[in-house]
Amino acid sequence: MAIKIKREDSIEAIKVFLKVKGIKENIRMEILRILLYKLTEAEHGSKFKIPLKTEGTILILRKKLEEQKEIKGMLVHEHITERKNIAEMLLQDEKMESTDKILDYALACVVTKDEHERLKETKKRGVERYKAADIKVYDTRNNDKKLVDFKNLNSYKKCFS
Repeated sequence: MAIKIKREDSIEAIKVFLKVKGIKENIRMEILRILLYKLTEAEHGSKFKIPLKTEGTILILRKKLEEQKEIKGMLVHEHITERKNIAEMLLQDEKMESTDKILDYALACVVTKDEHERLKETKKRGVERYKAADIKVYDTRNNDKKLVDFKNLNSYKKCFS
């Protein structure tokens, strides 16, 4: 069972790690990617319990509830802005002047396996991949299904407050 971690605690752990020097670049990148993964599931205790989900994911989850079907392997915890890109931006921000702003992009969405492949095929980055793949994302907090507007990242990150 996963431990529920607060988002601000995950952010603090990343900031502390970024101050550590003397770690080989490849190891530093891998640890940072793990910390970013934990950040994107913070507050929810599971990679599939995060509030941002696609239409396909919502249908699969509904079907699972109705038919008691197993969903293992059907869903993917997908980082809207890829962890590698966020990690690179953080490592380039040596004075840590933009750390909080960069970490605002550490958000994830539950997608179907098919949607995940479509996102990879776009060759785009971040939110542009979702637009190019014509994949709509919904905020499912409070059992609502509200279409997410990616134009306003600040309101979008409220999903995790």
